[in-house]
Amino acid sequence: MEEQNLHIVKSDVFQYLKNRVLDVDFVFIDPPFTEKLGDKIMRFLSTEVKFSSSPTVIIETSKFEDFQLEYPPWKCYDQRKFGDKNLSFFRR
Repeated sequence: MEEQNLHIVKSDVFQYLKNRVLDVDFVFIDPPFTEKLGDKIMRFLSTEVKFSSSPTVIIETSKFEDFQLEYPPWKCYDQRKFGDKNLSFFRR
Protein backbone atom coordinates (compact mmCIF):
# COMPACT_ATOMS: atom_id res chain seq x y z
CA MET A 1 0.00 0.00 0.00
CA GLU A 2 1.36 3.37 -0.94
CA GLU A 3 1.38 6.04 1.71
CA GLN A 4 -0.81 8.43 -0.32
CA ASN A 5 -3.59 5.81 -0.19
CA LEU A 6 -3.62 5.82 3.59
CA HIS A 7 -6.05 8.05 5.47
CA ILE A 8 -6.04 7.97 9.27
CA VAL A 9 -8.77 9.77 11.17
CA LYS A 10 -8.72 10.40 14.90
CA SER A 11 -12.20 11.69 15.66
CA ASP A 12 -15.48 10.96 17.34
CA VAL A 13 -16.75 8.08 15.20
CA PHE A 14 -20.40 9.18 15.32
CA GLN A 15 -19.68 12.74 14.23
CA TYR A 16 -17.19 11.76 11.55
CA LEU A 17 -19.26 9.03 9.89
CA LYS A 18 -22.71 10.64 10.03
CA ASN A 19 -23.96 11.44 6.51
CA ARG A 20 -20.81 10.27 4.74
CA VAL A 21 -20.33 7.81 1.93
CA LEU A 22 -17.10 5.90 2.42
CA ASP A 23 -15.04 4.23 -0.28
CA VAL A 24 -12.51 2.30 1.80
CA ASP A 25 -11.02 -1.18 2.04
CA PHE A 26 -10.71 -1.37 5.83
CA VAL A 27 -12.30 0.33 8.81
CA PHE A 28 -10.41 -0.17 12.07
CA ILE A 29 -12.35 0.86 15.17
CA ASP A 30 -10.63 1.06 18.54
CA PRO A 31 -13.08 2.75 20.93
CA PRO A 32 -12.16 3.72 24.48
CA PHE A 33 -11.91 0.37 26.22
CA THR A 34 -13.73 1.33 29.41
CA GLU A 35 -16.78 2.85 27.68
CA LYS A 36 -17.97 -0.39 26.04
CA LEU A 37 -19.05 1.28 22.79
CA GLY A 38 -18.62 -1.70 20.43
CA ASP A 39 -22.29 -2.62 20.18
CA LYS A 40 -23.39 1.01 19.76
CA ILE A 41 -20.79 1.63 17.04
CA MET A 42 -21.70 -1.51 15.07
CA ARG A 43 -25.42 -0.65 15.25
CA PHE A 44 -24.59 2.85 14.01
CA LEU A 45 -22.45 1.42 11.20
CA SER A 46 -25.25 -0.90 10.10
CA THR A 47 -27.91 1.82 9.95
CA GLU A 48 -26.29 5.25 9.51
CA VAL A 49 -23.14 4.84 7.42
CA LYS A 50 -23.09 4.32 3.66
CA PHE A 51 -20.28 2.53 1.85
CA SER A 52 -19.60 2.62 -1.87
CA SER A 53 -17.39 -0.45 -1.45
CA SER A 54 -17.45 -3.58 0.70
CA PRO A 55 -14.81 -3.00 3.35
CA THR A 56 -13.64 -5.22 6.14
CA VAL A 57 -14.54 -3.74 9.53
CA ILE A 58 -12.18 -4.59 12.38
CA ILE A 59 -13.27 -3.61 15.87
CA GLU A 60 -11.62 -4.08 19.24
CA THR A 61 -13.95 -4.64 22.20
CA SER A 62 -13.81 -5.79 25.79
CA LYS A 63 -14.66 -9.43 26.37
CA PHE A 64 -16.93 -8.17 29.15
CA GLU A 65 -19.24 -6.08 26.95
CA ASP A 66 -22.41 -7.22 25.21
CA PHE A 67 -21.45 -7.62 21.57
CA GLN A 68 -23.16 -9.48 18.73
CA LEU A 69 -21.59 -11.41 15.88
CA GLU A 70 -24.15 -10.05 13.43
CA TYR A 71 -25.29 -6.48 12.78
CA PRO A 72 -27.12 -6.82 9.48
CA PRO A 73 -25.81 -6.45 6.88
CA TRP A 74 -22.51 -7.01 8.75
CA LYS A 75 -21.50 -10.52 9.82
CA CYS A 76 -18.49 -11.49 11.89
CA TYR A 77 -16.31 -13.93 9.97
CA ASP A 78 -13.43 -14.11 12.45
CA GLN A 79 -12.82 -13.22 16.07
CA ARG A 80 -9.53 -13.28 17.96
CA LYS A 81 -9.25 -13.15 21.73
CA PHE A 82 -6.33 -11.49 23.50
CA GLY A 83 -6.63 -11.51 27.29
CA ASP A 84 -9.63 -9.32 28.10
CA LYS A 85 -9.96 -7.97 24.53
CA ASN A 86 -11.64 -9.30 21.41
CA LEU A 87 -10.75 -8.34 17.86
CA SER A 88 -13.72 -8.97 15.54
CA PHE A 89 -13.65 -8.94 11.74
CA PHE A 90 -16.87 -8.13 9.84
CA ARG A 91 -17.96 -8.21 6.18
CA ARG A 92 -21.20 -7.40 4.45
